[in-house]
Amino acid sequence: MKNNSNIPTNIPTPELPKNGSSIRPAAPEPRNKTLKSEPKNRRETDPKPESPSKAPSVKTPVSQTLPENAISEPKAPALHAPIPETTPTTRCPDESPGLPQTDPLSETAAAKAPPRNRKPAQNTIRTREAELCGISRKACPSRTQAARELARREMFYFVRMMQPSLILENFHRTYYRVLDAFARGQIRHLVVTMPPQHGKSTGSSWLLPAYLLGLNPSLRIVLASYNLSLAGRFNRKIQQLIDTPLYERIFPATTIRSVGKTTQGTVRNREEFEVKDQGGGVLAVGREGALTGNAVDVLILDDLYKDALEANSPLVRENVWDWYNSVVKTRLHNHSQELIVSTRWHEDDLIGRLERSQVFVPLEGKYAERLSDSICSLSIPERETQKNAYPQSGQSLAEQSLSEPSDLEPPRDIIDERWFHLHFEAVKTGTPTRLDPRQPGEALWPQRHSIVLLEQKRRLDPLWFETLYQGKPSPAEGLLYGRQFELYDRLPDEILKKANYTDTADMGSDYLCSVCYVVGADGLIYVTGVVYTGDPMEVSEPQVAALLTDNDTRVARIESNNGGRGFARAVAKLTPRVRVEWFHQARNKEARILSNSATVLRMLRMPQDWALRWRTFHDDLVTYRRLYRANVRHDAPDVLTGIIETETVGNGNKKIRAVGFVAPAPRKKRISE
Repeated sequence: MKNNSNIPTNIPTPELPKNGSSIRPAAPEPRNKTLKSEPKNRRETDPKPESPSKAPSVKTPVSQTLPENAISEPKAPALHAPIPETTPTTRCPDESPGLPQTDPLSETAAAKAPPRNRKPAQNTIRTREAELCGISRKACPSRTQAARELARREMFYFVRMMQPSLILENFHRTYYRVLDAFARGQIRHLVVTMPPQHGKSTGSSWLLPAYLLGLNPSLRIVLASYNLSLAGRFNRKIQQLIDTPLYERIFPATTIRSVGKTTQGTVRNREEFEVKDQGGGVLAVGREGALTGNAVDVLILDDLYKDALEANSPLVRENVWDWYNSVVKTRLHNHSQELIVSTRWHEDDLIGRLERSQVFVPLEGKYAERLSDSICSLSIPERETQKNAYPQSGQSLAEQSLSEPSDLEPPRDIIDERWFHLHFEAVKTGTPTRLDPRQPGEALWPQRHSIVLLEQKRRLDPLWFETLYQGKPSPAEGLLYGRQFELYDRLPDEILKKANYTDTADMGSDYLCSVCYVVGADGLIYVTGVVYTGDPMEVSEPQVAALLTDNDTRVARIESNNGGRGFARAVAKLTPRVRVEWFHQARNKEARILSNSATVLRMLRMPQDWALRWRTFHDDLVTYRRLYRANVRHDAPDVLTGIIETETVGNGNKKIRAVGFVAPAPRKKRISE
């Protein structure tokens, strides 16, 4: 008889059928059925039949009733046997395809496996998603552990686990994957714009700070909004999320003081909380709030403008810009990150000013092509696609940063200071992209904001729809001039008049605007020189005098309002060959600008490079809105209107006094000579 010491203790012995049929090995137990443990060298008590008609009771050893291959080890392969399609799979996300799969489950763990008819859990993680994140079965022997590991590795799965009730569409997946790249430091400056009520604040001001502190509990995060009440509300929600047992199991190193308990050196209140023994935390501030003494690792600015009234206020916009530059930027260091999430309200809001002064790279087009299909990785390559540090002629920094690859390593300061912009329109207008594959005319979130509802809002107010829902705060129907000025490359051969019109600064943020122009024989007016400055009169007087001299001006008209008379006299002394006139402007400025806007566009011509020569003058004109009170300055439109009134209507009833002019030469010559 063979030695039975190697017989597994968990293999049940076969039973003889009562009808006297032949002996057969017992079928392997189902995978999810509990295995019974039996003593070693156990023998069957059922009798062994001698013939089909007679079955006496004889105790037979296991070794005699089972063939040799039945006692070798049949059960280990049974755990990996194929499972019918009707049986739910309970395995953890495992290795990548092609790797040998070794089962880490012990017999005890296998005994606790759920029965075959048990329904799969709602939070089952798809195997492919786990494989993409590199989660092995050995590292995560259970589905729950795999889910937690997946939540640690990517923010999208963290959101799904912490807030399973959130309704997430395709654009939400893109949004959270971009935030994940920001959380891991792959993006340093990020701007996200999308329509109202599409879940942007939920991700940026609630879930992102909690995820950031989970990855790095020592981060010092500042969360700012248009008032402290809103920022404090997000702060409390972050604290409540960190207090949950599920968050503690995902990020055990990130804990905060319990409510009602006092921990020495740890702060937790409505505006601020700190992570225990780590030094990190979140500070909530309102717009224009103080940050003195607080170094900032991550800055999150969420909706700095409460409504259209604030966004249209030049004072509020200027205060936001001053606070950002004089308070916020002083608390940042070399490795600080900035995230601005907002609905656009005005072309001169914080995002608009940053667009004009910084390098903005939209997350679409060439850059989106670099994103991975599965993970949407936004890592910046070591060798950027920038040929040199400065843009070529006619090419912006943002455009050049997306040019063909170069063998030269670009300056790191150019890369670090780029702002990446993720923008979602409520109604798609452009071509499909990798990050926004919608077809033109499709709604961003049709389940909540259908195309029918969006078109109704568009019909109510096209201007505000383009601003709030499409993220285009400078629609053509909302601007007075826009980019409709016609340009010239050379002056006409026959010039009838060389003149100047000047409006001195009134008060506050007003600029002095002085424009030199010529009138051609074709009846059109060609702008030849501009002084547009906020400097005091003692500085602007010689500037205007030099402008008149350089453009060979013969007649200069200066409004005498707000000190214009004294200014005119000073300029006349500096330019004795120019006839200087002053007059009092009594008509309403708003009415004059609006009523003459069409004539300005029809008769005035600007030089080809006027946007480069007179940048501020150009920007104030092309962004000037029909809504008068929504503009910061009115000086440039006022002067162009004055030129049109002078050359087409005449001087009217205005009182004009010649301050100084040169006597006529002995021989009269035409100006054209």
